[in-house]
Amino acid sequence: MNEFMVTINLPDDPTPEFFSIVPSHRARVNELMQQGVVTGYSLSADRRILWMTMMATDQEEIVKTLVTLPLYHCMRYTVQELMFHNSPVFSTPRFSVN
Repeated sequence: MNEFMVTINLPDDPTPEFFSIVPSHRARVNELMQQGVVTGYSLSADRRILWMTMMATDQEEIVKTLVTLPLYHCMRYTVQELMFHNSPVFSTPRFSVN
């Protein structure tokens, strides 16, 4: 498995239809996060750019996953394979019997 950075440009002037699709889009992203496909998801403060880190074997697999996103028809995107992506590891605190 390889990790990829997907940069998604959203519409400059989103329509009411766009906003009505956002909840189903977020639900799908959450599913992909639970499956370990999407490993990071960020939105710029101006709400025009999304960044997603994703796990896949190749770019073709990334595109097949992106097509399943409800906002796919509104997105312009680029995909870049990453050499590495560092992030802090969060774990459950150690249990102590004391």
